Amino acid sequence: MVARMFKDPVLQSQFDENGFVILPLINEDEVSELKNLFDKIRPQHLKGIYSNIHDPNRANNMLVDQTIGKIFGKHVEELFEDCELGMGTFLVKGTGLDSDSKIHQDWCTVDENHFTSVSIWCPLVNVDAHNGALQVIKGSHRIFNTYRSITIPSIYLEFDEQLEPFLTMVPLKAGECVLYAHNLFHGSKPNYSNEVRVAAVAGIYPRKATLIHYYKNYTENPSEIEVYQIDRNFFYNGVTEFYSGKRPVTLKKIETIKSDFHPLNKEEFYSKLQTVSPQFVAAHQNNSKTKSIWQFFRTLLSNA
Repeated sequence: MVARMFKDPVLQSQFDENGFVILPLINEDEVSELKNLFDKIRPQHLKGIYSNIHDPNRANNMLVDQTIGKIFGKHVEELFEDCELGMGTFLVKGTGLDSDSKIHQDWCTVDENHFTSVSIWCPLVNVDAHNGALQVIKGSHRIFNTYRSITIPSIYLEFDEQLEPFLTMVPLKAGECVLYAHNLFHGSKPNYSNEVRVAAVAGIYPRKATLIHYYKNYTENPSEIEVYQIDRNFFYNGVTEFYSGKRPVTLKKIETIKSDFHPLNKEEFYSKLQTVSPQFVAAHQNNSKTKSIWQFFRTLLSNA
């Protein structure tokens, strides 16, 4: 049984069904404050996907965290049942074809057999199909039970004809936020505008949950997954060890799980969709047909 997160039962029901909810959380002044902060720290040449956590200027990163925490923090107390805010960062999409973020699941940060972790994703500009709005696979958090970490990477799915019927775009106005489960499949298509797309993001975790990160050595122990305790500053205090591929020595090991789990491949992903929930597949295919019809008429109108 996974513990509930939202105080409002209607929001919890929507979240359980879809894996995300949309709420207008921050006001114009708060959007402006975050935009001004990003303008002060932004790199000169920004391409692809950028986050300030990859920059060496720790003072800037802590300021970003504190500012996002101040703005998002009050909403966590209002909306969630005994939860706390994780580290806040900017997540920025550059422009051009190489700015897409393929469909994937985020890392596990809690034991998902008992808890749920969430991201607040809040654009500081209006987002739509033109500049890389979030794309999600509704309900996918209920279908795929996976381990995900630096050494156990999520599958990353290309935006192709096979995937398209399952996608739901999430257009938002600046200040509106999508709150989605870390195990929901999501991503974003390229930003075709001339301006970068800036979003403020932060994790949300149940206070009762231990924050974790998984480690797996496929050569040494292919049937074991080690579980390490992390904190909200994991990106600063420990992530480097995992990226080196070596077993962490500065983090506390909690347990070892016996498992032959391996990351999904494309065939397994689509087979799982078809096998687990034919109704899920049919609903998304019908949604795709509706979108195609609308796109057809929109093209006609634009050419009229």
